[in-house]
Amino acid sequence: MKTQLSVIVPVYNTKRFLRRCIESILNQNVEKCELILINDGSTDSSGKICDEYAKENQCISVIHQKNQGVGKARNNGVLASSGKYITFVDSDDYLPDDPTIYSKAISILENHDVDIVTWLWQFQNEEGKLTINPHKIPTFFCGKKSMLEFAKGLYYGSYANGLVVGVCNKLYKRDYIKNIPFEGRIYEDDDWMSQVLAKTGKIFCERKFWYIYVQNNTSLTHQKFQEQNLVMLDIVKRRMCLFKQDSFICRESMKLFLNLYIEFWFRAKESKIQPYHDSQTYIQFMRKLMRKNGLCLKDFIRYSIFYVSPNLYQILIFKMRKRKL
Repeated sequence: MKTQLSVIVPVYNTKRFLRRCIESILNQNVEKCELILINDGSTDSSGKICDEYAKENQCISVIHQKNQGVGKARNNGVLASSGKYITFVDSDDYLPDDPTIYSKAISILENHDVDIVTWLWQFQNEEGKLTINPHKIPTFFCGKKSMLEFAKGLYYGSYANGLVVGVCNKLYKRDYIKNIPFEGRIYEDDDWMSQVLAKTGKIFCERKFWYIYVQNNTSLTHQKFQEQNLVMLDIVKRRMCLFKQDSFICRESMKLFLNLYIEFWFRAKESKIQPYHDSQTYIQFMRKLMRKNGLCLKDFIRYSIFYVSPNLYQILIFKMRKRKL
């Protein structure tokens, strides 16, 4: 009997949340479904919890590996899977109490002839409170559209960006993603999803809250700046190459690159890491923005000031913010 759906869950030191995650997946009423748990070198009891569930449920298989990061764990999960469709869940997150989520997603994917189905997520803070006002759902997030049209949501605000680059709020046709491996150990979702969306295909946006993302202070966004954060600059540069045919995404990606460049420079300085200043790369991107993608004069002046003197830039920005207050 061929497997219809493979649910892939990388696991690393999430013993507090793991049972809730697994139970929410087992609650789904999809027939011919397999759950693959990849224990990525956990040092707590997460691996034992995975084995316990595997002994009690034939649909669960466990892979134990040395710690290689969530990207490699997902890759190994995909290689071990056999489902026609694939979805991912992070082991500290979980699905709402609705047993029909995956069956509905499969039905949408098949009935609308698309390659991916995506849905909304809610955030759960450390106190267990769910956030996100349903009335603030981005208007672009509705119905069937091209991957390119959906990708423009990268620059429609922070929540919209999360919905676009999020790996776990989606159901994929296996054949559509099987040749796109995750790479790196940080920001791997952003990079992988850019490659997925750059392919020619269709996606359906379902305006339902079918995933709960648990926020915690161990994520990279809550940690002190490290040199590895600079990987994001390379990811944004690759995004520009992938979407070079679309002027909007290319322009906004270039602006993001410059903004991140400036932000990382000051964060590196605050963290007492030697600030970098690759002037050749920086000025090259400024010129591209001016010539091809319509960088406005205000932004050009702002970026130019930083290029000439980061310290002067910091003083001027501080004064501008003080005036607004």
